Amino acid sequence: MYNEIVYRLEKGNSLSFNDCDGYEIIGMHSWNLENSGEITKLGFGMASAHCAFIYLRNKNNGIVKPTSKFNIFCEIQAEPKVDNNLIVKFNDENLDNTEFYHAAFTNRPDYVALPYFDLIAFFLCKPNPKMTLFDLSVIPTDIDIEIDKDIDRSYLIPNIVFFKDSMEFIDEYIGYLYPNIIKKTEAQILSQLNKNTPQKL
Repeated sequence: MYNEIVYRLEKGNSLSFNDCDGYEIIGMHSWNLENSGEITKLGFGMASAHCAFIYLRNKNNGIVKPTSKFNIFCEIQAEPKVDNNLIVKFNDENLDNTEFYHAAFTNRPDYVALPYFDLIAFFLCKPNPKMTLFDLSVIPTDIDIEIDKDIDRSYLIPNIVFFKDSMEFIDEYIGYLYPNIIKKTEAQILSQLNKNTPQKL
């Protein structure tokens, strides 16, 4: 089902970046295999307690994040900048975690620390200086605002009219398939209303 190249980080080796200055690491894809390189046969509970730790260090800070024996993508919350000093390695110094992954249970009694970290890929993003956070309350609401084409992401918004029409079609289709259920429900509601209506004397 999967065909991934896994890079094993262990004590004594590390990765560095070339030609990526100015980018930030926003996420990573990891898959911690067995020591032999085979895919784990452990169930969810045990696989989530077998954890590996990656260490990213540049001139400004260090980030330690655990993952478990799952084929996963997770965010790097600190979004470190890539520079010539950035080193990626296995956390062989046993530094404390600075970030967490929800399916890496390092506090369980059956927790196992793996002596390696299996990395597939990093996801990088080059920050756009035009896309800075700003206070929405200062935007006037009575005028149209034009958005630069290079930061306009309105095409990601689904076509609401399409979904509205689709829902009407689905309701009609269900009504066609199950008319007896709908009629029965309507009849039950009318019957209940009649029971609860006070009678005139």
